[in-house]
Amino acid sequence: MQNKRFSHLLLCCAALFLSMSQPAFSQHVNIKAGMGVSKHFGHSQLIEGFQVGASYEHEFDTRLTMTAGLYFMGKGWKDKNVITPLIDDATGLQATDPTTGALLYSTMNVSTKAYYLEVPILLNYYSRLDEGRYIVLSAGPFMAIGVGGHQTVRGDGTALGAEKYYYTHNTFSTSGARRFDAGIQLGIGYQYQRVFTVGVSSDLSFLKFSPETAANATLMLTLAYTL
Repeated sequence: MQNKRFSHLLLCCAALFLSMSQPAFSQHVNIKAGMGVSKHFGHSQLIEGFQVGASYEHEFDTRLTMTAGLYFMGKGWKDKNVITPLIDDATGLQATDPTTGALLYSTMNVSTKAYYLEVPILLNYYSRLDEGRYIVLSAGPFMAIGVGGHQTVRGDGTALGAEKYYYTHNTFSTSGARRFDAGIQLGIGYQYQRVFTVGVSSDLSFLKFSPETAANATLMLTLAYTL
């Protein structure tokens, strides 16, 4: 229910923003691309991430603007050295050492890539450094929907046959996986001549990817071009 309320509120904000018309100030389209890293909060490890897309920017005055965008985002995480029982294919029970009778285990490594369509709505504050040069601070909510990705698993002792060594499957087909994501995006950038902006941005999700895992977090180095 909270997810639905959050998404409805964000959609209403986007609709209100896009319906505004104040000819006294400029309106722009920004094309943005970025590369960086992504992980889950907690003990997961970093994996490469990316973003590409565009946003519409509306100026309230010379310092404050609002942007609504649509981006294709690549996120993900790695879980290394996860200990799982080693299941005997013949009996379906945990395998044991033939000499000592001790239970046997396997070390599993999982690499996950998740692709999202993301809509951030950001307030941007421009601090003027000199003629045509600005520091830009950005913050606002985002919502996203998972559209694809794959998970690569090595050393899963609970799998059968050759899959004990290696298998892949769709990221969002895993048990309890949540396609909907939402959180806050924070950013800082340097803009030159109101055309090029180099910046750093971070997505901090509020929702766990699944009940057994944690929420997404990203850090991106971005380059934007203003039309």
